[in-house]
Amino acid sequence: KDTELFHFNSKALRQLIKTQTHGTIAPNDKLHAMGRMPYTNTYRLDSQNSDCACCTTDDVPPWDPSFDCSLEKPTFSAILSALVADELKSSGMDLYGWDLEWGPENWGDDCPSCTLTTAENLADQVIELSTADACKDQFEAHSYQRNYAFCDSAAHLGKVNILTHDFLFEDGPRGQGATTNLPKLRDFILLMKSKGFEFKTL
Repeated sequence: KDTELFHFNSKALRQLIKTQTHGTIAPNDKLHAMGRMPYTNTYRLDSQNSDCACCTTDDVPPWDPSFDCSLEKPTFSAILSALVADELKSSGMDLYGWDLEWGPENWGDDCPSCTLTTAENLADQVIELSTADACKDQFEAHSYQRNYAFCDSAAHLGKVNILTHDFLFEDGPRGQGATTNLPKLRDFILLMKSKGFEFKTL
């Protein structure tokens, strides 16, 4: 059922884009062929197959002291999302997760967007994660399905897939994101370009 809804929502989104753009879809449109699982860090690519044990929750948020999850005891929603991901991949879709989330340091804070790390700290994390050893360490720490060969491949080396969130860069109920974080985003882009990195969308 969840797999069917994924395809249904993808089609609905494409139709919404057509409506808003007077029937025009971007030449690089890949909504029919690629996606991201909500809330969880799941990859289903020819080069990578991995799932996060504790990215999703069943009853309480991850920052709650009572949150109980480990690689040996993944959440039920993590197990379910892996099954949905398998179905989607078998239907021809590529699924992307993330190597690094640029999100609040404290999601439970009254102002979560105020806890976004600095451009310099993020740059250090990206540079470290672009190596094979750090990639393997991340698999070891978070994924109960591990593909260590991916870490040594050209598909990974020197590349980092970053996830972030729109609200972190908006002034609104969850904080002054545009005021405090857009300068961080600008500084991060300039810093990484100065180190030879390029920015690309999927």
